[in-house]
Amino acid sequence: MRKKDTSTGSSGVHLYRKLMVWTGWEKISRKDLEIIKKEEALKRAEQGFRSSEAGHAIIFLIVMLVTFIVANTWR
Repeated sequence: MRKKDTSTGSSGVHLYRKLMVWTGWEKISRKDLEIIKKEEALKRAEQGFRSSEAGHAIIFLIVMLVTFIVANTWR
């Protein structure tokens, strides 16, 4: 019987990581995360991170709105 590694989280995390490697997503995302020690590159990276987070926030609000509408129509 194998001992489950709990130091890094659940086994779902490992399955998700394997899925990202298998689909090639990890290689694509790693290209965007190259470490460059130039101020302009850091500013562009920050802008990209902020843009990404704003997109996630908008998606979250849309999902919550749809969930609220569906929950209220079933009542």
